Amino acid sequence: MTQTVTCRVVDNRGLWAYSGYVPHSGQVKDIARSLVPKIYGFVNIEDCDDNEGDNEIKVAQQANCDIYEKLKTKSTFAYLDPNNKTMPNGLYCNKITSKVINKQFFSDAHADGAKYPQYFAQGIPLKLIAFVLTTVELALDKWHTSNFEKVEFKGKKYEKVYNHHLDDLQHWKAFTEERGEPLVQKLQNSLLEKARSHAGVTVHNAPHVDTSEGLSLEDFIANQA
Repeated sequence: MTQTVTCRVVDNRGLWAYSGYVPHSGQVKDIARSLVPKIYGFVNIEDCDDNEGDNEIKVAQQANCDIYEKLKTKSTFAYLDPNNKTMPNGLYCNKITSKVINKQFFSDAHADGAKYPQYFAQGIPLKLIAFVLTTVELALDKWHTSNFEKVEFKGKKYEKVYNHHLDDLQHWKAFTEERGEPLVQKLQNSLLEKARSHAGVTVHNAPHVDTSEGLSLEDFIANQA
C-alpha cells in the first residue's frame, strides 16, 4: 500500500506514515515481537520446568521484569549493547532496528524499500527508524508483567511514543552535525546499505526497470538536432 501522508496515525487500523508511504503496522509489530525475546533474553514462562516447584518460574519472572525495566529506561533497548551503554557510538545501533527494516521493507528486490528508492535518497529516514523503534517498544511492553501478554497497538498512546523517538533522533542529529560528526547520517546510510544488501539490491544491481516504452517522436527529433 503506497500513499503520501503526514507522519501520524491515519486510521483506526493503526497505519503509520513515514517518509511518504504507509506500512501496515501489524506486519512490522509481528516481526518486532518475534525478534525481541531472542535479542534481549526474555524467557517464556510457559517453557519453564515447574516439576520441582515454582522456583524456576519465579526466577524467570524476576529476570524478565529486570530486563524489561532496564530496556525501557531512556531507550536502553536501542543501544548496540544494552548492557554497556558507554560503548562509543552505540546509540541507536541495536541490531533489532536493522533486522526489522530488512525483514519488512527490504525482504527482496521486489519489497517496498527496493521498489521506491526515492524515499531513501538520504539513507533510512529518521521517521522510519522512529517507527521501527516504536514497534520494538510495543513488543517490549508485551513483557511488562514478566510474561508475554497481548498489548494493542493503539494510536494515541503509541503516537506519543513515536513522536518521542523522532524528537530524540532529530535532536541527536542536530547535536552531532553541530560538532562536525555526522553520526546520525552515517547510521542512516549504514542501515540503508545493510537493507539493500539484504534485498539483493546495490548501487550496481538496481531493481529491474521496465523498458517496454518505445521511442517517441520527440526522441527522433532530438536525435536529428
